[in-house]
Amino acid sequence: MHAIGVNPWVWASPVDDEALAELIPRIAAFGFDAVELPIEQPGDWDPVRTRDLLAEHDLAVAGVCAVTPPGRDLVDAAPAVVDATVAYLKGCVDSAAVVGAPCVGGPVYAAVGRTWRMSPAARAACYADFRRALAPVAEHAGERGVSIGVEALNRYETSVANTVEQTLELLDGLPPNVGIMIDTYHMNIEEADPYAAVVLAGPYIKHVQVSGTDRGAPGADHLDWPRFFAALDATGYRGAVCIESFTAENETIATAASIWRPLAPSQDRLAQDGLTYLRRILR
Repeated sequence: MHAIGVNPWVWASPVDDEALAELIPRIAAFGFDAVELPIEQPGDWDPVRTRDLLAEHDLAVAGVCAVTPPGRDLVDAAPAVVDATVAYLKGCVDSAAVVGAPCVGGPVYAAVGRTWRMSPAARAACYADFRRALAPVAEHAGERGVSIGVEALNRYETSVANTVEQTLELLDGLPPNVGIMIDTYHMNIEEADPYAAVVLAGPYIKHVQVSGTDRGAPGADHLDWPRFFAALDATGYRGAVCIESFTAENETIATAASIWRPLAPSQDRLAQDGLTYLRRILR
């Protein structure tokens, strides 16, 4: 059975040492197996301290989430911006190696919210630029036993990669430690058949994020979750699945994720209800 994890973004942003000291014991008490750890800014949390805190509470790290706010881009950006983004991503890889995370995942190509029209030729050039920029990050990650999971986002958050098919084109020619991080929220919006898209992504899946189609708890929505997990299991993926949602209480992250209303009676309930549902269907 897949390990079930949760992202502390459900409760807090930024996810820093103070937040983790409060949330890790709570996440463990709820019965989760793992967490995924976002790095909004380098230094938000100390990798050694976090590794020890997780070990104390018998939690694994399913992945590290790379975060791309404005100015963190690998494509259609000034060389200095690309260089700074490469340095940030290498830092994410280093933190992942310390805490034992197998993957760094996220929309690592461009800042969330950047959209622009591209002709086929312009898109091909954009994708080539991405592969050149990510290559040193992939090499750095490979040397440390870490994978990179590239996440497609919905059309309102990016115009670079919205579907699994586009993501596979984006990654073509990169080393095998670079693959796909799938997120059911974005797939529900962009994929004509999200279950077929899981099958297509299959050999390349590095990490899986799950949430309800409204960004709430899995199970309290219209996705056919048994069908989703049947497709996922058929790919051979045996890694963790992690609930990713966001608190409406933090203005910055709520605005970035378009969380305009509470998605559950409480954030604890969102996490617990999602965990209960996933445990039930994964049995």
